Amino acid sequence: MEKNRLSIMPKQLHPEIKQPIKYLQKTMEKIEKQLDKLIQETPEGGRLMIIKLSVKGVGQVLAYTLISER
Repeated sequence: MEKNRLSIMPKQLHPEIKQPIKYLQKTMEKIEKQLDKLIQETPEGGRLMIIKLSVKGVGQVLAYTLISER
């Protein structure tokens, strides 16, 4: 939503809009690292992640979701 807002707002407001975007990106990276660690710690996690990501159209988020619902 913030990225969409960035594209339509005047340039003077861009610094204030970019702050929450950067915060959210850093938070997402931290969560993804934690998820990767948890998946690797499970007996089949690493193998499942590789298999899921090998399917065309499956990205990190969907792979995490599929593994978590297993």
